[in-house]
Amino acid sequence: MNISQINTNQKIQISNKNLKQVKQETPTEQGVQQFNKSTSSAFMSYGLSQISFGGVQKIEDKPQTEQSGAKTVNLFYFSDTHGELSGLPKLASAKEACEEYCGGKENLTVLGSGDLIAGSQQPVIHATVDVVNSLGMEATAMGNHERGRSDAKLNSLNDDLAPDMLAINASKADKANCQLANSKILKQGDQEFIVVGAQPLTPIQHAEDIATAIDTEVSKIKEVRKAEGKNENLPVVFLSHMGLSADKTVAEKSSTVNVILGGHTHLVENSKIISENGKEVLVLQGGANNAHAQIVQMNISEDGTVTANAKILDLKKDIKGICQEMEQFYGIEGKTEEALSAAKGGENIAEKALSDNVGPKIDIAYVPEGEGYINDGRERNYSNPVSNIMADAMLSATKDMKTQVSFFNAPSLKDTSIEDKQNLTNYDIMGRMLPFGGELTVADLPVDKMYEIIELKAQGIVTGDSELCQVGGMVYSVDAPKAKARYDANIGIMQAEDDLKKAKENGGDVAKAEANLEKAKSDYDSFPKCVEKIMILNDDLSEIKINPKAIARGDFDGMTIKCVLNDFLAHEMGVDANPDYNLQSTGKELTKVFEEELGEVKKYNDDTMHIDHNDVRISVQDKDGLINGYSVPTGINSKYWY
Repeated sequence: MNISQINTNQKIQISNKNLKQVKQETPTEQGVQQFNKSTSSAFMSYGLSQISFGGVQKIEDKPQTEQSGAKTVNLFYFSDTHGELSGLPKLASAKEACEEYCGGKENLTVLGSGDLIAGSQQPVIHATVDVVNSLGMEATAMGNHERGRSDAKLNSLNDDLAPDMLAINASKADKANCQLANSKILKQGDQEFIVVGAQPLTPIQHAEDIATAIDTEVSKIKEVRKAEGKNENLPVVFLSHMGLSADKTVAEKSSTVNVILGGHTHLVENSKIISENGKEVLVLQGGANNAHAQIVQMNISEDGTVTANAKILDLKKDIKGICQEMEQFYGIEGKTEEALSAAKGGENIAEKALSDNVGPKIDIAYVPEGEGYINDGRERNYSNPVSNIMADAMLSATKDMKTQVSFFNAPSLKDTSIEDKQNLTNYDIMGRMLPFGGELTVADLPVDKMYEIIELKAQGIVTGDSELCQVGGMVYSVDAPKAKARYDANIGIMQAEDDLKKAKENGGDVAKAEANLEKAKSDYDSFPKCVEKIMILNDDLSEIKINPKAIARGDFDGMTIKCVLNDFLAHEMGVDANPDYNLQSTGKELTKVFEEELGEVKKYNDDTMHIDHNDVRISVQDKDGLINGYSVPTGINSKYWY
């Protein structure tokens, strides 16, 4: 249906899949919305070269709050939901309570900063989309988990999601093929404001350039509005999935941004930065996994000056405590009962979406006091108890195939946190821990190929979100300075490839660019490998020791190791592309394998889950000679460590 075909004098029904909706009513069981057709195209999506309609918004006649000529815009924002299911009802209840304090839907705008979904568990994705749509979210940045999908899957997600996805730094092809825009103009009451989005930076993109791109985008919008005789001095909100460091750079460098709602680094941040042109910019980070949200007030004076303040909401608190925080922030008393009633309605909608899509919540294992493990962002990339259990589960599930080692890339197990006195449920496993799902893959790998996989993943140890291979049946060590040298050299190759592409497209010096690319590749090859040692632990307690020099000498020529991998890692590393690797799919789902292993741990420990916190399988030596911050392990394998 084309927006121009909507008859504003009659009621119609609009399907989520055919038209994006903003400021939605509560969805019916059939997933169909009814709108009173005072509806208008109240905001627009600004593309690369033209203005296009981005959706419809329910507009009320109630004026925007004014104080001495100033206007206030209220925002509710969250980030990095990752399809975490258990926290969705609390998130929904907090949003509905916030709406009550702000005076209704027309006085609150819901925004996101990316990674609303994660992985490929379709029931989890559908449940999350249903809840996000019920919240009336209007725009979100495109996160890495949204972009890590095929064009067809991303378009399908965009069809289902009510909010439009924004990414000013997306490629032209993505913008053309995947329903992405740079920005939108939103309206709350009679106050309009510009929203710009950005996806994560590539290794050769720079935050300073994003600041310039935002200012250029805003300038284009102002030119269009000036030509149309409209107010061009609008506040600018930046939805970023670039991380805190990049966001602070944008705050300093941009001449137009007033508020940054950020994500990606999973931090919780509320700070103000003075830009280079003297403007105060509010910089926020929304946390992750529905543990936090933020409420924001932007005050716009008559001369267009914007001041903003925010409040972090701890969604681990009970809803009454959250309402009290809102009351304090908004300076409103006497609305607690109305807010709690609204919150209960939001909770019911979210719980129904979970039940309809995923099924009932089932307890898998109980974690007693003292057995918890909290992931503060980086631990999942190193040895950790939950990853070790997963790796052992993969071996247990394939023991009839005589597998020797297991490994999978760290992000495949998204969140490894388990709290004391917590019941781990199927919701935790599907939505929070293993949102990517997948199956097990068994392959007979030549030793040099196995080493190559571990080495390539280990080079990213110097980044904020590395992809180290988690392992079972083996241990290995990484030299961090060598990893950094290899990583930087690999980035040099990427930059040289990009320079060559631009030279060919723009008529530059192709021969010089080709020579630079060859040098970059040579530089990369000249650095020593960063994985120092690998030791495979056989069932008979014998050991196989592997290092780069031994491989180079040919000590392992013709030798294969039977490995079990998650299928994502296998495909990513090209394992299934070579028939010599004898790739076989076990047909066993990763989530089921993990649940079975937790069940065995629970049974072995009298219905509780006792875990080994001292099992260090990946040793990383940094520039100070430390090993993961741990003491050197003692015991049968202590001779292996540095």
